[in-house]
Amino acid sequence: MEWFFIFVEGTDDERFINSILKKENVKIIKYAKEKKEYINNYIKSIKSMANCDYIVVCDIDLKSLTQKKDDILLQFPACEREKIIVSIAEIESWYIAGVDEAVSKSMKIKYIYYTENITKEKFDQMIPQKMDRINFMIEILKKFNLREAILRNNSLEVFVDYLTQVKRMAVL
Repeated sequence: MEWFFIFVEGTDDERFINSILKKENVKIIKYAKEKKEYINNYIKSIKSMANCDYIVVCDIDLKSLTQKKDDILLQFPACEREKIIVSIAEIESWYIAGVDEAVSKSMKIKYIYYTENITKEKFDQMIPQKMDRINFMIEILKKFNLREAILRNNSLEVFVDYLTQVKRMAVL
């Protein structure tokens, strides 16, 4: 059995990927609060094992794509550039990309077609007053429209293409 490891920054990323990915032999590792050396060694061990692969998912954080990938490679030298998937602008943009017009009306939030400029701050401004952030994210994921999402966010399309084409994984 092939194992696939997905390194993510934090809980919001983990929640999103768990929601859209339907595969048993996937392990998600949160790296933001871990020591860089620990994660780098983790990547080295994955690379040394047969039938194992990985990717690192990160937010672009107002940098160029090249700059962000260089930053990740500085943190985790064992990582390979082609294994870095960058969400643009942040993971919250992937959440909003899956909110189609009907869902935006039902949730009483503004419909936004192009989502690659959605930051945490813009996302937080969209949260209905009587709802907390986590429940807002969970509600989005319950109604998430992946087909629409990959049309509305190019970086999410890159991520989904990698999983479905390269790794032959089922999503949603």
